[in-house]
Amino acid sequence: MSEVARFQVISIGCCGDTSPETVGYHPLEPPKRQDTDSYRLPATLTLGCWGAMAPRPALPFDCRWQESRRVASLLLSKPDESAWLHAIEVEKILQKKTPATARRQARLLQRRLTMLDAQAWQMMAERESEVVTQLLLAAVVKHSKLLGDFMLRVYADRQRRLEPALAPIDWQDFLAECAHHDPAVADWSDSTKAKLFQVIVRILAEAKYLESARSMKLTPHALHPDVRRYLSTHDETYVLDCLEREK
Repeated sequence: MSEVARFQVISIGCCGDTSPETVGYHPLEPPKRQDTDSYRLPATLTLGCWGAMAPRPALPFDCRWQESRRVASLLLSKPDESAWLHAIEVEKILQKKTPATARRQARLLQRRLTMLDAQAWQMMAERESEVVTQLLLAAVVKHSKLLGDFMLRVYADRQRRLEPALAPIDWQDFLAECAHHDPAVADWSDSTKAKLFQVIVRILAEAKYLESARSMKLTPHALHPDVRRYLSTHDETYVLDCLEREK
């Protein structure tokens, strides 16, 4: 069984001043399977301002915003199990090759989107790609403290120091700090650590916080006003601090 465990968040939740002394960690929980679409990342940060972990599997953030829009629309209809399966398997709203793949993707997207509420689903169903993408990232951050804290501790620090890009050493330093609070992190294999960094960089590139996964050049930007308003009115301070990276 793979040692890669859940990237428990998608999303990130909690906030305030973060100090290493106040952070706690949970043991890793291995996933049942590992593939491109359902890769689970380790859950680490738990207590203190880095927020409490939620034991949910995370779907890597990618350009599936159109699929997420369709699932958001489906969730708004409050489908029962029969209606849900009909939309996924008969209507094939996700346009997957097999029913099994469609069901798996739909459930993963459902878990991600249920980190938000019906108001967010409505925005995702109706608004432009910028709004959809930013709400998806908010959901990922709510579901993954590892991603959120990397954005707060590493991305934001690089931005403050006017450094143009991320570097692999940033990830190594971040994991070393994590290992001080959760010894299990030190037991992750080098391949696991490398894969996690690859996924996080991919997330940030797809969300347009990096120029590309190759260059890792920082491209910070402000949130769409409607996304900022949504997060603010829902007291998502931690998520706002992670995502609001205005130049």
